[in-house]
Amino acid sequence: MANIPKVWNGTAFVELEAAATVPPAASTTVVGIVQLTDSTSSTSTTTAATPNSVKSAYDLAGTAIPKNTVTAAGDILYASGSATVARLGIGTASQVLSVSGGVPAWTTPAAGAVTLISSTTVGTATQTFTLSSIPQGYQSLRLVIRDLYSSTTTANRMDIYINDIRTSTYGWQRLSGSSTTAGAQRGTDIAYMAPINVDWLPASGNLVGTFATITFYNYSNTTKAKFGEGTVCYQAAATNTFTNVTQFGFMEPGTAAITSLVFYSSSATNLIGVGSRFDLYGMS
Repeated sequence: MANIPKVWNGTAFVELEAAATVPPAASTTVVGIVQLTDSTSSTSTTTAATPNSVKSAYDLAGTAIPKNTVTAAGDILYASGSATVARLGIGTASQVLSVSGGVPAWTTPAAGAVTLISSTTVGTATQTFTLSSIPQGYQSLRLVIRDLYSSTTTANRMDIYINDIRTSTYGWQRLSGSSTTAGAQRGTDIAYMAPINVDWLPASGNLVGTFATITFYNYSNTTKAKFGEGTVCYQAAATNTFTNVTQFGFMEPGTAAITSLVFYSSSATNLIGVGSRFDLYGMS
């Protein structure tokens, strides 16, 4: 009696008829013939991988960067050499990303460096806005005001409050000069003026805007008074020169670090105009 092949049907071995054809293709539920494949990207459930495809997949896995290469929020990956990956941990506040020894590194800016902290251009006329969350770590702050306009044709004053302190604690001294009178100067002592203030003239006639630079020294110190100085002037459109140049110094005796500056128009109807720009820099 001839040997009759048998196959497993999932429950028992059964005999194939002598004239039986090729067994069915195998699947996850049916016993049968399996097609081999060298693919490393196939999603088929009816083929089987060859040793060649397994080796290819292994080689690809060897080039992947392990997740445990990074260990903390803010980590950065960089190439420390050919086909070599290294981790750079996050730096500290006020540090900048630079290069040291041919690789990325966090460094503290050298003394005298100037960093733009924020830049704000007024898009809608407003009575007040705030520069908040001012980073610490610099030696001083420099505020540059350009193209300061009023929203109407009326002259006005914009106040600047340190940390929104609005009590009468700011010492103030001002020295002014006018370009229309040769040598005209005047000194004014104001013992306690609540805000730092910047006068502006309307953007009409021959004036196109107010410009100011204000420096805040010792701004991150938490034990000593805050002091500074500034210059304000108006630009004359007709001659492209400055007029009514004012220099001033101020002191705010609070001991808290400066973390915010509040800009406030003294008028509820004459607002800080569209296009007024405020750039804040940190100086090391």
